[in-house]
Amino acid sequence: MRTPENTKRVRTTVARSPKCSVHRHSIACNISSRSHQRVLQSDIRFHPYKRLIVQELSDPDFASRSAFYVQFITVMNEHPYIIRRLIISDGSHFELSACVNKQNVCNCSEANPNGLHMKQIHSQRVTVWSGISAFGIISPYFFEDETGSAVTVTSDRYMHMVNEFLFPE
Repeated sequence: MRTPENTKRVRTTVARSPKCSVHRHSIACNISSRSHQRVLQSDIRFHPYKRLIVQELSDPDFASRSAFYVQFITVMNEHPYIIRRLIISDGSHFELSACVNKQNVCNCSEANPNGLHMKQIHSQRVTVWSGISAFGIISPYFFEDETGSAVTVTSDRYMHMVNEFLFPE
């Protein structure tokens, strides 16, 4: 309910811990999550802002991306059939340590604080690769050693994945 008392409680709770979720604030204030959101947005004029995890791009990055684009378009124009052989793939690192999940971090404030989260560079993780092509989805591949432990992806390990997993797949 949007009462002056609830508005005051919400304002106090958010001021005390602005990084807590709306759900946790609503529990602390003993009101429903939807009522808490209405008070935040309509009465206090606060909005939830999620923290962005970013990678810094420098001037050489722009030049190399532009060069790749020109080369890719040239190849596609010269060989239009190549699209049937194209595999679009991506790999992702899954942190094995306690890492902040940006979906769970939210700041409530009047203006976007533009907060950034710094993360540990060399934390333990596992790398998973998957792809898609004209033939369909290519199953995930986990970069692991013989014992099942996560390993760093090197050019040798990547070539092993291509030859032993991707081509047969």
